[in-house]
Amino acid sequence: MKKGQIIHSVAGTYDIVLEDNSVVRCTPRGKLRLNKISPITGDKVLVLLEDDYKGSIEEILPRKNSIVRPAIANIDQMVAVLAPEPEPNYALFDRILVIGESLNLDIVIVLNKADLYPVDKMKEYYSKTPYTIIIMSAMDGLGKNELEENLVGKVSVLSGQSGVGKSSIINCIRPEMDIETQEISKKRGFGRHTTRTVKLIKLPKGGLIADTPGFNRLDLDDVESEQLMFYYPEMHEFLDDCKFRNCKHQAEPGCAVKEAVEKGQISQGRYRSYLMILEELTDKEKRIYQ
Repeated sequence: MKKGQIIHSVAGTYDIVLEDNSVVRCTPRGKLRLNKISPITGDKVLVLLEDDYKGSIEEILPRKNSIVRPAIANIDQMVAVLAPEPEPNYALFDRILVIGESLNLDIVIVLNKADLYPVDKMKEYYSKTPYTIIIMSAMDGLGKNELEENLVGKVSVLSGQSGVGKSSIINCIRPEMDIETQEISKKRGFGRHTTRTVKLIKLPKGGLIADTPGFNRLDLDDVESEQLMFYYPEMHEFLDDCKFRNCKHQAEPGCAVKEAVEKGQISQGRYRSYLMILEELTDKEKRIYQ
């Protein structure tokens, strides 16, 4: 049997890249369906080859991590894309970053469409985080080399709200792909989904990247309120300095995180998004408990 990784799925068949970089199309063995195990993009699998072009998936190897929506497994890095158009949804974007942190992924922020609009405000919003921030224009290649350097040797997933240019970024790196893109809807003010399935794409300098359907909402099903503070990395250095050990950094006296916000060491916008998500998670946990 050969070891490989699923890079695409269509109608119950799966394209799998093997260790020698060849690609075969496989169907799952019946026992997987009987055990209600469904392969997803990114899964590492063992396949039995029938010939050079097709075979069967015999086993799905244990997943390092996975995302349910969109369905993808074994990710190393999240490339979170934000742009001045459509109007930046910082609340949604911060939720995407929380998901990345909860999965222990490396995170790179790409500020796209810098050829059309200023991105200084967006850069300032995330300037207190430890994330690599890349200023990019997918249309003229600004930032392409820096992004490629951060993709080498990793399985990365592009994420961000619809219309920020994720497919255009793939086209910038792999122009021969010619992935469909669409303009922002002037009436609705946000992009339309051009990516409908998750596909891992091999990169010229090594590594794989997934273009995913756009996120316009995101549920934090696996995030607990008590853990949320750890998913805001700019808060880490202040957590042990709070007066109370169980401080949630809301209205507690002697909170070092709130003091850091007042001093400009933590972005006020990021802190507000933390409070908003914390309230949402706390309310959800109360309803479950009741």
